[in-house]
Amino acid sequence: MIKKIKIYSAIIMVCLLQTIQANNYVWIHGLTDDESCWTIYQQAFTPSNGIRVGYSSYQTIPEAATKTWTNTNGQQVDGDGKPLKYNSHDGDINYLLSNKNDMILIGHSMGGLVSRDLQYQYGSERGSNNFPKIKGIITLGTPHEGAQVENSVANGRLKGLIEKLTNKLISVILPPAGVKISLFGTKWSTVDFEIAKYLGFEKLIKKSGVGSKPCEMNMQVGSPYMNTIASRKVTVPILCFAEEEDRWQLARLGQCSLHGESMRTNLDINSDGKYDENGYNTMLGVYHTCNYIGAYYSAVAVGLGVASFWNPYLLIQTSIYGGCAANSFSVANYINNGLDFDHASLVGATHVETTSIRFKLLWKWITIPISSTVVPEPHDGVVPIKSQYMATN
Repeated sequence: MIKKIKIYSAIIMVCLLQTIQANNYVWIHGLTDDESCWTIYQQAFTPSNGIRVGYSSYQTIPEAATKTWTNTNGQQVDGDGKPLKYNSHDGDINYLLSNKNDMILIGHSMGGLVSRDLQYQYGSERGSNNFPKIKGIITLGTPHEGAQVENSVANGRLKGLIEKLTNKLISVILPPAGVKISLFGTKWSTVDFEIAKYLGFEKLIKKSGVGSKPCEMNMQVGSPYMNTIASRKVTVPILCFAEEEDRWQLARLGQCSLHGESMRTNLDINSDGKYDENGYNTMLGVYHTCNYIGAYYSAVAVGLGVASFWNPYLLIQTSIYGGCAANSFSVANYINNGLDFDHASLVGATHVETTSIRFKLLWKWITIPISSTVVPEPHDGVVPIKSQYMATN
């Protein structure tokens, strides 16, 4: 009996391996990325039957799908009109999807939407085996319901969050000089002098073109494209994997941006699970620094408070340094808690919980809401987990 089980198991494994080998896997990157982001994964999982395709983010999602299918991505340019050199597969028959059978598309973030558009445009085409050329889709961190962060970018909330964080950090450095200004009637919130604007963040955001690309407009929640894609019937199996980050996602995203190339090509980059440790430690260092500065100002305030028994004029200095300490601790608390909440709000990863009281009035039950609280939800730094799954229909 055991021998038969082993034989049957071997036959099943051979069939599975043949099935896997028969598939052609197409790895599709996300917004502002390129095909190199899949290097490690494609080499590890599909070294002989997988390809990585690249497309420009300076076009609509349907255009990206069309050029990927026809292998004409090499004709694209970036926002400055320069050729996109990484899309250099034009003329290579291995990258012509119309010539392939049994394709499984693997898309990250916007790449998942490109995959769905490929299936929508070319799902009826059949291969030499008379089966649909696109067999299935796998998405990772894809905003199937739209990316709220794109709406936030469009309405200036991203710029506002950057300025808010910058001004808070600067306000820890400026005191006590900045606090003295508040003694003459200026509000505490103006202590920062709107320094973020002088640092050029607003110009930097505009120059980067963030939020202005056609595909980003496609991904906005409630956009015509998202409404259209939501109404399309899905005719192939789709596996949706959501990615969730831990806290302080902004630090992690910054780390990914700084070391993106290494993360794409260095096989040992995450062997110890600490590829983003520097970004985490940077934010942790800022948190501790704010607390240290707050403790320093507190000590000065206490010393001046004691000395004011002999010199009443020192009471003004005592209040100034006390205010500095309170501000420093407030910024530390914001980094530890509020920044996460603001980031979750920015990407649309929140919901409202309402507390109500219910009572019976004569023969009818009455429900009256008495309070509501905005609660953050899991997200991957860019897209809420709830938006990464396909709708039940």
